[in-house]
Amino acid sequence: MADFRDAEQAVGEARDFFTEDARLHRIRYHLLRLGAMAPLSEQEVDELGEFARLVFLGDGGAADVAAKITGRPDASPLAVALASVVPTQEGSGFFSVDPREVLTSAISAAYLCTGQLAGVDRSLLAPVGALAGATAVLLRPVVTESISEVSSDDYLRMQD
Repeated sequence: MADFRDAEQAVGEARDFFTEDARLHRIRYHLLRLGAMAPLSEQEVDELGEFARLVFLGDGGAADVAAKITGRPDASPLAVALASVVPTQEGSGFFSVDPREVLTSAISAAYLCTGQLAGVDRSLLAPVGALAGATAVLLRPVVTESISEVSSDDYLRMQD
């Protein structure tokens, strides 16, 4: 069973790895590290790199690359999660959120889930982390809007 008493250490480790890779100024290094731990195949690293490039350009071709990744029966859970969670076209329901932020949040959350938490299957937890990171970003406008309709004190009050 997973033990989350070391959560602070796990978050620190994920932060350090993500920061180290970000300083290399290539998304490829994020994908290579995740690939070594989650795992991702070399093909998936290349495809996810192309997907990220198109997401950052705002090019509609990102949806095609996502479909290619998710359509492969041998695609890893992490590759499918990353390609599936990022809104790639208008009308996706969450397009008011910057897809670049969704992608980088999904990647950073996947880092946490490839850490050294005892009793955790990283190959399955990393995709869940990616989904959780993206969900947090996608839903942030809902919380922000809700808080803007009442005071923060009202929003945080535990009584009805």
